[in-house]
Amino acid sequence: MATVHKADRGGSPPSRKGSSSRKPVATKPSRSTRRRGPVERQYVAIDLHSRRSLIVRQNAAGEELSVVRIDNDPVAL
Repeated sequence: MATVHKADRGGSPPSRKGSSSRKPVATKPSRSTRRRGPVERQYVAIDLHSRRSLIVRQNAAGEELSVVRIDNDPVAL
């Protein structure tokens, strides 16, 4: 009768006691993080009113990047 190891069945191979030759593996950043690079911090403020609302987007220096006025209906919000 043949002996079947876990490695033969797709599992992990048997561990070797006293083996310290393994090096820690460093993980790579995800592809989207490498492609994107440093991201500029931005802030968004929403001023809600009874009929319309105002949405303002600013950069870290406080400069307005965009201002949008929308009607307060569920689809627009």
